[in-house]
Amino acid sequence: KLVKARCPRLRYRREQWAITGAFSCWQTALDATRSLSRDHAALADLYGGPLAARLQRAADDALRLHRKCRDIVSERHEEVCAALAEAWGAGKAQTAAAHEWRVAAHKLRTAHAARAALAAHSPPRHKKLKALDKELDKRRSRHSAARAHALRARADYVLSLEAANATLQRYFLDDIADIILVRTPAHPHTRNTNHIT
Repeated sequence: KLVKARCPRLRYRREQWAITGAFSCWQTALDATRSLSRDHAALADLYGGPLAARLQRAADDALRLHRKCRDIVSERHEEVCAALAEAWGAGKAQTAAAHEWRVAAHKLRTAHAARAALAAHSPPRHKKLKALDKELDKRRSRHSAARAHALRARADYVLSLEAANATLQRYFLDDIADIILVRTPAHPHTRNTNHIT
């Protein structure tokens, strides 16, 4: 009898619980938790399904693109270094050839001066003049050979400088610009019409 008497009073209290503040706070917290749980489940289905595969594919594409850009940059660096090394070698050869030409010109002038001094003597020495003429011809031929070698070396140096400048220009204006275009994402409001192959 006592239990039956208490049950109607408890039923009345349960009906009044919705009015009390603590019950409504806990009920609101429980509803928010359930809603958050549903949202998390929906996100888990979304991320676990096709979006995860698309993100993985995009990450793989970005990694492949990064490797390709790195390989292109390293190849271009090697080309630039080779062109600059060739220009440096050609410049060194041109400097050596120019020095050899100057030395040959100095020796030719010295031989001319020695012949002129010997010819100015009052009793001419024919044997000595003949030997100096032979020496002068030898100096002329060496001077002309050194001049031709120096001019060839200078032409090679100028050509290698032009090749190095063309390589540097292609590297900085074309290759780096293309790589920067590939590596930076396009703005969503602008269309990128440049395509890198």
